[in-house]
Amino acid sequence: MDEEKSRYELFLEEEARAAQPKKSCTKCGEIKEEVVKNFGIDRSTPTGFKRICKVCESKAKRKYKDHTDMFWKYFWPRTKKTGDCLEWQGGYKDKYRKTPCCKWYGKMINVRRIIYRLAIGELPDDMFVIVSCGNYRCVRHSHLQRVGSDELTAIKNNRAPAGERHPFHRTPGLHARGERVGTSKLTPIQVREIRELYDRKTMTNIEIGKQFGVSDSQIGHIGRRQAWTHVE
Repeated sequence: MDEEKSRYELFLEEEARAAQPKKSCTKCGEIKEEVVKNFGIDRSTPTGFKRICKVCESKAKRKYKDHTDMFWKYFWPRTKKTGDCLEWQGGYKDKYRKTPCCKWYGKMINVRRIIYRLAIGELPDDMFVIVSCGNYRCVRHSHLQRVGSDELTAIKNNRAPAGERHPFHRTPGLHARGERVGTSKLTPIQVREIRELYDRKTMTNIEIGKQFGVSDSQIGHIGRRQAWTHVE
C-alpha cells in the first residue's frame, strides 16, 4: 500500500504522526486522530492539511439544488424586459442572434426548448418552439408556441399550410410579397398571363421571359407555382 503513495504523502504521514498526532476541524470543532485519513492535503497551510475535515466538506451546502435550480438562477440575470417580451441577453447559436442558447446537462440547447419543458409541458424532440410575438430575442414562456416541421416550413416561407390561412405569428400583409417588393418587375395580372402561356406550351420559357422582361428560370418558377404562390 505504501508503494502506491507518493513520497510527499509518505512524508506528510510521518510528519503528522511525529509532530501532530491529532488535529481539530475548524468547522465542527471535533478533534480527530489519523490526520491523513480524516483531512485532505493542502500545501498552502502550515500543517500541510486542510482546516476542515472530509466529513464537513462532504456536508457543505451546494450552490444549486439541481439543474433546474441552476438554470433559473442563470436565466433571470440574463434577461431584460422590453414591453411584453423578455429578451435574452446571453449567448446565441447563430450570428443573426435568433437562437438563444445556454448549456443544459453539458450541451448547448435552445433556451426556448428548456423553458417550454420546465414552464409549460412536454416537448417531443421532433417538435419546434417559436415565439408568437415575432421577437426573435424573446424567451417569455407565454409567448412560446409548439409547432411541427410542416408548420415551421410554412412560417419560414411566409405562407400557411394547405387549407389554412396564416394561423401563426406572421400577420397577413405585414411582410412584403409580390409587387410590394421593391425589386419586383411583375404584377398579379402579368403573373396570371404568364401561367396561362406556360400551361398552353405554345411558347418557350425564354420567349415568355423576353416578353415580360424576366429570366426563363423565373418563368419556370411562376408556371410551376413555386413563385408568387399568393396569386391564384
